[in-house]
Amino acid sequence: MASFHYNNVEIVESRPNAKDLPSPEATQIANNISNLGQIYNREDSSTDVQARGQVIGEDGVRVHSMVLPGLPSSTQVYFSSPGDVYTVKHEIVDVRSLMPGLLLAIRKVVRLKNLVYGLEKFL
Repeated sequence: MASFHYNNVEIVESRPNAKDLPSPEATQIANNISNLGQIYNREDSSTDVQARGQVIGEDGVRVHSMVLPGLPSSTQVYFSSPGDVYTVKHEIVDVRSLMPGLLLAIRKVVRLKNLVYGLEKFL
């Protein structure tokens, strides 16, 4: 996983409207990265500057949320080190792209005996 090879990470999300900021998806990504046990952004001394984004957890992962009408829903995770940036981006431009996952979840949920959080457990 890229998070083990980089010391800096930030998440930038965009949404066409504001409901929860940061979004549950961005918060979950930040928590998943934080749970790996590495401290990020150690050299960043601007932790009290609001424009630098919200720090999620105690591991230094920052989340920046943009809300503008017309923006597609997207989440980008930036990992960096001096001279190197690795970016992972997920963008939803049509809600139909979510239907295969929804159908998979509906088929699997009837067999569950416990609460399961996250579709990735079924993939």
